[in-house]
Amino acid sequence: MKLLSPLKRLPLFATLLATVWLGSTALPAATLTWTNTLGGNWNFAANWSPNAVPGAADTVNVTTPGTYTVTLNADVTVAAVNLGAASGQQTLAISANTLTSAAAVAGANGVLRMSGGGLAGKLTVQAGGVLNFLTPAN
Repeated sequence: MKLLSPLKRLPLFATLLATVWLGSTALPAATLTWTNTLGGNWNFAANWSPNAVPGAADTVNVTTPGTYTVTLNADVTVAAVNLGAASGQQTLAISANTLTSAAAVAGANGVLRMSGGGLAGKLTVQAGGVLNFLTPAN
């Protein structure tokens, strides 16, 4: 059996170490806030601060004052969603995809509008929040 010299083993060891480290490192949870008061698609990083698409461990705040609609354009899993601000009307529209969240809250001025798709997890509608289920036209 032929053994590799220490210098030849080093790149192999470094590659294996990097693979294990990168593969086992979870991204830390973040809080992302919607910033586009013209509305837009959920899966567009520039609509969020910081500029990233929310992930499974993240808390999402659609709490920037104004009247706009955030369109869920992909299946999404997040830790929590806070919908509603002090003024205007912040709408989260779900028509064909699924939002999964352990804690979704539609607060004052927040509107969750569903015309299809799905919602999985826990939803709380607080005073002043709205939940709309729209049926498709025949």
